[in-house]
Amino acid sequence: RIATYLDDHVIGQSIRETGHFEEDSILQVTKFVGLHRGRKTFLDIGANIGTHALFALQNGFERAVCIEPDPANFMLLRINQILNGVDPKCININAAASAVPGELQFELSETNYGDHRIRVGSSAESGKYAEQNRNVISVKADTLDSLLDRANVNPNDIGLAWIDTQGHEGHVLAGAAGLCKANVPIVIEFWPYGLKRSGGYPLLREFLAEQSRVLDVRQPLDGQPSITIEQLDQRFAEWLGKETGTMAVHTDLLILPKQD
Repeated sequence: RIATYLDDHVIGQSIRETGHFEEDSILQVTKFVGLHRGRKTFLDIGANIGTHALFALQNGFERAVCIEPDPANFMLLRINQILNGVDPKCININAAASAVPGELQFELSETNYGDHRIRVGSSAESGKYAEQNRNVISVKADTLDSLLDRANVNPNDIGLAWIDTQGHEGHVLAGAAGLCKANVPIVIEFWPYGLKRSGGYPLLREFLAEQSRVLDVRQPLDGQPSITIEQLDQRFAEWLGKETGTMAVHTDLLILPKQD
């Protein structure tokens, strides 16, 4: 049971019309990594209205930590947890995970409630999605390490982290030393257009260069060769050229720590 906003023409519309949103990706990853070393906490950064965390709790995870900066999405996140009887299993944080603490500008999409974005520098300029015309609110931000520490969440309990922050992924990981040290499998959205506007690709590239395996979640994971940094650079350049402003050119990447 999922409550959505009728103005949301992407995640909300998919749920209303088909009853699901990207559960196949979550299921493929959870089957591939298993309950990593018996860890049963699912970390959802950019949790939106809770679809990923709800599905994870139905597939082996016993606790979900949900981080979502938008107040409206955060309200539906809480409602959906209550509707599905998992509220006691969830820790919810209404803030943005970023590289440094502070107050950040947060631009709101009128039609895609999964495309609200942190504004960084030139990302306020005109873009293919008319970002310059979006309403902007201020949201609290802190490093992921600090957010988890204040919520009394030990990174060593996390079996899988899912990060979908519309181009802010590099900034999130720059403030996530504790998560990285805990050798947690991580899924990130790889969206060159969003990464370029946020200036986050150099941060993300630096992080990925230190990992042993990077796999494309939109492809079968078993037997897939690791994607090299050079291949990611090529994708980054090619996909930027394909971005039209009508449909985002992106995928999800599974990052496996070196010990695996």
